[in-house]
Amino acid sequence: AHDIELHIHNLTQAYNAMAVNDLQSKCTMINWSSYMNSLLSAGSEVVPVVHSETEVIVLHEKALEQVCDIVHEYTSNDEKKSILERYVLLGLARSMKPFFDLTTFQPDVNHDEEMEAEGEHWRRCIFYTNKALGLATAAVYVNATTIDASLAQITTLVTYVKRAFKEYLLRKIWMDAKTRGNAEKKLDEMIEKVSYPSFILNNTFLSEFYTNFTIGDNWFNNLLNWRRITITNMVNSLSKPFDRLN
Repeated sequence: AHDIELHIHNLTQAYNAMAVNDLQSKCTMINWSSYMNSLLSAGSEVVPVVHSETEVIVLHEKALEQVCDIVHEYTSNDEKKSILERYVLLGLARSMKPFFDLTTFQPDVNHDEEMEAEGEHWRRCIFYTNKALGLATAAVYVNATTIDASLAQITTLVTYVKRAFKEYLLRKIWMDAKTRGNAEKKLDEMIEKVSYPSFILNNTFLSEFYTNFTIGDNWFNNLLNWRRITITNMVNSLSKPFDRLN
């Protein structure tokens, strides 16, 4: 299924906002409210955050409608339904593939080939630990360095660069008055994010942020817990205004 009328790189055309009930009327293959609420609960008790009037973004609407037709066709036939179920399971397994040794999915790969494709195990362990616990590992790094010594100089340098660019833009590049005003406003609203946010050094914040992130000896369960806390943090931010500074 694909949208032949929509160019793959035209994200503006692909970006369609609609209410969940409108999505439900266009594509009835599943109950979208139930599905989204189940997904967003991340395995905990379901607290509805998606309602019929909730606005969602549907990418490639025509392609989704084609998928809906395919699903209806396959679910009406027992043999085809089993194919669809196996396809969904395959998609789940494929999404976990990057987190496991190459030999988990390709048993005939030897050690040298695995090292060439994925690198040493300790490097991958550090990579995913940093991905999952990025704020905490950043705090460890900051506390072990003297990065603050040059922070003021870097911040001043960034301020000078912005000022010089603004003067050049407004003086050298031709723009009408309205466009120049908009450009100046955009420059003034740019936020300098130099080095690290101070809140990562707040141990109370870190403890609360990771309070529901349980880490044990089972790699697969750790991955699931990582996904759950990621989704939980996303859900918690859904109803809040976007904080550009943090």
